[in-house]
Amino acid sequence: MDIRYPEPWYEAYERGNKSDNLVKALEFGAFRELPDSIDAGRSLDIGTATGRYVRALSKLGFDAYGVDHSQHAVNAAARLLAQVDLDTDRIKRADARALPFEDGCFDLVTCMMGTIVHSHDTRSMLREIRRVLRSDGAFIFSIWRPEAVECGFLSVNTPEINRWLTHICTEVHPIESLLGEPGFSLVEIKECVLAKRNIYLSTSSECAVWQDFEVHLRARHHGLQGELGLYLCKKPR
Repeated sequence: MDIRYPEPWYEAYERGNKSDNLVKALEFGAFRELPDSIDAGRSLDIGTATGRYVRALSKLGFDAYGVDHSQHAVNAAARLLAQVDLDTDRIKRADARALPFEDGCFDLVTCMMGTIVHSHDTRSMLREIRRVLRSDGAFIFSIWRPEAVECGFLSVNTPEINRWLTHICTEVHPIESLLGEPGFSLVEIKECVLAKRNIYLSTSSECAVWQDFEVHLRARHHGLQGELGLYLCKKPR
């Protein structure tokens, strides 16, 4: 089973509620800690949905592109890119197991908000990601931690989708076991959404405050597990 979302899901995901927007912000905060050693170059976001990371990486100086298997996602992402004067051709409809790009043409590939398990064939997707990355290129992805006590996924999801995510995330655990087959080296793991969401949401503090709080938690409490794990991997030279 590949997870597929109806058209209204993308609008709801982009708009978000307070809980989902917090998760998105905390994931991006952890992401910003990872690529300090990655020079801005050409990037590809897989399962880009509304193009959130295409827009964000463009602001950081990347020549950013995105793919998604859903035409609903491509339409939503293209519309949002146009609103910030980015070329809509940067978004393509494509299967992550057969990417329409040449070998070694990206410096960074991302696959965020747990999208890495949305395909039933994660191994084929990882092989394709390795193919389109240049030597020493970076692959950053996040994956849900269903075993985390407070893991609630996204509230925009249906219960059926969240049950499937629980199943498939558990099935591929530990994800590290899949990274070696295509030849990725694991550089770093960061956990995010470390505290109970109701702690964050019970205050009026901006997400930036909680991003800083999680930086502190990661630095002081190395064993904490969050709702999401972020992985930085490299393709060998």
